[in-house]
Amino acid sequence: MAKKITIANSKGGVGKTTISSMLGYQLAQGGYKVLIVDLDPQSNTTQLFENTYYNCETKKFVTLYEGIEKGDLSKAIHKAEKNLHLIPSSQNTVDFSRLLTEKSKFTLLKKHIDKIDSDYDFIFYDVPPTIFSDFLNNALTASDYFIILTETSNFSFEGIQDFYDTALRIHENVNPNLDFLGVLINMREDDEEINRELDAKYDFSNTEMFFQTYIPKRKRLAKYMSNGMYKKRKDSIIEYDRWDKEIMKVFEDLTKELLEKVEGHVKL
Repeated sequence: MAKKITIANSKGGVGKTTISSMLGYQLAQGGYKVLIVDLDPQSNTTQLFENTYYNCETKKFVTLYEGIEKGDLSKAIHKAEKNLHLIPSSQNTVDFSRLLTEKSKFTLLKKHIDKIDSDYDFIFYDVPPTIFSDFLNNALTASDYFIILTETSNFSFEGIQDFYDTALRIHENVNPNLDFLGVLINMREDDEEINRELDAKYDFSNTEMFFQTYIPKRKRLAKYMSNGMYKKRKDSIIEYDRWDKEIMKVFEDLTKELLEKVEGHVKL
């Protein structure tokens, strides 16, 4: 049975699409079977896959909404690689709420994911950046764990407590199996003085609250959304340059820490 994870923040622009996709990619490279579910009508994860695997060409996919509407979410699974699959989104995902009933308001996604989760080791959900949505409620209900992604800005940090409180309500009222894995910091500056101040203020060394691996601020990482993950230059014999290799090492370390946290996760 898959370990199902929602990575989010109530604030936008924290990089959740890129980070969840790259974690899934890294796990798939390590031999784990991974499914990424795009629950965001903006379809950023779907676009990232198109840019990575199809040279930025828009593909005609069966979408999440269409799979659920037809009663068979497996019809929407797209196999980008042997171990990395995607359930795409499109603008019609905004109509997901129309499929909900009073009885299935929180559980519709879980009902369909339960039919396919035995085929995977990990399932990641990419959700819109808001705590007031059927997408987030359904993702958390269909999850075993959640990770709060943040940048080192007051605006982003404000979203940590909001998202945690939302997940706690789902845990208490709908999904008692939902557990907290930690806060993951994205786009952290390489400034020792600033980082010491942040550590003192927020206690980043607290391993029960924060991932010790963080994502550094890098221009290359920011380009992956438009260029695709780890794109090889056609005119080069070098598979990956040093900037790609640096980011790969970060995600190798993050994947290792994720696996360790899943084994000894923090209970709510």
